Amino acid sequence: MLKTVAKPDEEIFAAIENARAVGIVSCGICALLSGTGGAPGAAAMSRLVSSWGKKVLFAQVIIPCCSPRVMQMALDSCLAKSHSPCDAILCLSCASGVKSAFMCSRGLPVVAALDTVGPRIIGSHEGLVAQTHCEGCGKCVLTYTAGICPVDGCTQKRKYGPCPKAPKTPGSCAVDPSRQCIWQAILAATGPDMQKGLAALQKREAAPANPIPAGFQPPDWTKTTFAWVLSRSKPFAWVINLLK
Repeated sequence: MLKTVAKPDEEIFAAIENARAVGIVSCGICALLSGTGGAPGAAAMSRLVSSWGKKVLFAQVIIPCCSPRVMQMALDSCLAKSHSPCDAILCLSCASGVKSAFMCSRGLPVVAALDTVGPRIIGSHEGLVAQTHCEGCGKCVLTYTAGICPVDGCTQKRKYGPCPKAPKTPGSCAVDPSRQCIWQAILAATGPDMQKGLAALQKREAAPANPIPAGFQPPDWTKTTFAWVLSRSKPFAWVINLLK
C-alpha cells in the first residue's frame, strides 16, 4: 500500500487561505491504514479547518480515492447536496487520489493534505521485508529474495546478485560502510538455489512479456454500479478500520 504522512498545518492553511468553504475527501484504505485518512482523518481535518474560520461543506470517506469513477460519483453527490459554493477540495489521500480529485473536481482547486512516502507495508511488522519498499522497477524478484527488495536495499541497485566486492559474510556494504550489505541478508534468508533462479530470470528479462489474456470483461453498467456503492462507502470504511 501507499503510506502517507500529514503535511504541516501551515502548508495546508497557506493553500486554502483564500477559501471560505471547502470540501474534504478522505481515503478509506491506504490513508486510513496509515493513520492519516478515513473517518478519523476527515474528522480531525474538519476540526482544524473549522478552527481557521472556514466552512466545511462535507467530509466524505471514499473507497478508493484513486478511482476516478468512484471519486467522480462521490464528489458529484457531495457537491449537489452542498448549500454553499465550494472554493476548494481538501484531499486526504496518496498522490493517486489527489490526481483523481483533480480529474473530477469540476475545475475546483484541489489541495493535497498528505505527503506520499512510497509503497510500504502498513502495520506493526518489523524487519527487512517490511523496511524495504517497492521502487516500481517493473521486474520483480521478491520470489527469489525472500520478500526483501534488493533494488531498494542495495546501494548499487543490484537486482540479480551481489556486487563483486560484497562481503562473504554479513557485514558492511562495500560502497557505503554505514549500511549493511542487503545481499548478505538475502543470502541468509534464502536457500542455495536462489542465485540460480535469479540468473535464469535475468536471462529471460530481455524476452518480450507474454500478453495477458483479455478474458471476460464485465459490462460497463456493473462497473458504474460498483463505483456507486463504493462512493457511499461508510460501512466499508468501518470494516477496514477494524482490520488496522
